[in-house]
Amino acid sequence: MPAQTPLATRSAQMIDLSKSTWRHDLDTEISRLEGLLSDLRRLRDESYPTNAELAAAPLLVNPEPVAIPAAAFVGLAVGHPQHGVKPVRTSAVEILGDTWFRSSNRIYRVERYEGLVQ
Repeated sequence: MPAQTPLATRSAQMIDLSKSTWRHDLDTEISRLEGLLSDLRRLRDESYPTNAELAAAPLLVNPEPVAIPAAAFVGLAVGHPQHGVKPVRTSAVEILGDTWFRSSNRIYRVERYEGLVQ
């Protein structure tokens, strides 16, 4: 029987010490991981995500898992802080809920609309 790849396995962000931006890159990664760690602690304490956080989160329409070094989704982002309304591939999925997920970068709400052409 072939080995299966776990859905949520991902590699760490690469910090290239040969780049002049490595300190900034490291600070960015630390900040991202601190945000994830905070969200994981809140999930453990059963207080994540709040209704307000879900209401403010981008909506990913017709999410489909895609293969990258870790599990992620592709879909139509609605209300994304950087992309507005457009098709996106999310960063690695860290937490997967029934109607939401936490990627490496942010929380997303998810909905499926049948017949929507992307």
